[in-house]
Amino acid sequence: METVSAQQKGKPIKLALLNISDGAEPYGLIMLATYVKNKNVDIKIVNLNRKIGYIAETDTSIEEYIAELKKYKPDLIGLSAMTVFYEKAKKVARTIKTDSFFSNAK
Repeated sequence: METVSAQQKGKPIKLALLNISDGAEPYGLIMLATYVKNKNVDIKIVNLNRKIGYIAETDTSIEEYIAELKKYKPDLIGLSAMTVFYEKAKKVARTIKTDSFFSNAK
């Protein structure tokens, strides 16, 4: 059975970009969003640090964030993180990869 991408069907690709940082504005993601704005891409930038916080991280707040991401139902998910938040980014990526809801997301 051949799968047909959202873009081939004429629907915009839903792209979720996650910013994992210490509160810095996601200027790189904003530039990327501006670039793809007119290219049949529906884009959502989410500042993960505003959901989880950069002082204390709990699994519950990551799960709350994942629930928000599920509402958006992205076709593609991208992560942007400062080096000091590498471990947090890995944890978020693992959570997304192991959740069967995102099995079709790239």
